[in-house]
Amino acid sequence: MFKKSSFYPPKLNLTFVRFVHALIPSFCELALNGLSVNISEDDLKKISELKDKHLLLLPNHPTEDDPYVFLEISRQLASPMNSVAAREAFDWNGGLRGKAFQALGCYSLIRGAPDRESFMTTKSLLLEGERPLVIFIEGEISNQNDIVIPFEPGVVQLAFKAQEELQAKSESIHLLPVAIKYKYQKGIETQIIKSIKRLEQDTGCKVSDKTSVEELVERIRVIGVKVLAVQERRLGLKPEEGLTLDS
Repeated sequence: MFKKSSFYPPKLNLTFVRFVHALIPSFCELALNGLSVNISEDDLKKISELKDKHLLLLPNHPTEDDPYVFLEISRQLASPMNSVAAREAFDWNGGLRGKAFQALGCYSLIRGAPDRESFMTTKSLLLEGERPLVIFIEGEISNQNDIVIPFEPGVVQLAFKAQEELQAKSESIHLLPVAIKYKYQKGIETQIIKSIKRLEQDTGCKVSDKTSVEELVERIRVIGVKVLAVQERRLGLKPEEGLTLDS
């Protein structure tokens, strides 16, 4: 077991980064349902031109696969990146995953708390400007593909503080928003069925294996009734007898 710490700094290992870069295309194909990253040549060129010039990448955070998107972008750039991850993620797999995160240039942040060590690391990396720094500006997974949730203002504030120290050198922090949007290249039926099953599990409904269109619609209706009943109890509402979702 690895010793737990309140803060995990980046411990970039270029050999490990190259190893991961070699594996990431196959990993995305086999473990992430054929995930591929399409970034325009102009956008890739823009990041490449700024990658060693105090660059802060600020992407949205729609899914848990987003870090792999940036590993692939890092591979295409042939350049390592620093990034931030939630403190609890460094304890997964007995701490082994945290060691891998650190070797990739990632460091920890205690969400919802004044994590001074993490903030100082962010400021220091921005001042050094040796490689891009990736911070998901929403602060958590939004589970939204087309909209964003409120941004974390502290990230931009740190960038402004770093900028104040760089003014004497006539250098600038480059803030580059990044939009991640997922599209299914194949049929989405499998993902729909998986999502319905997760909803059944999360709402306490009986998990079904029925997959015809009519059966899937009925499964969604059952979930809807369950969610509605929970909200009615929460709000102290009592529906009239005999009402249905179609009433």
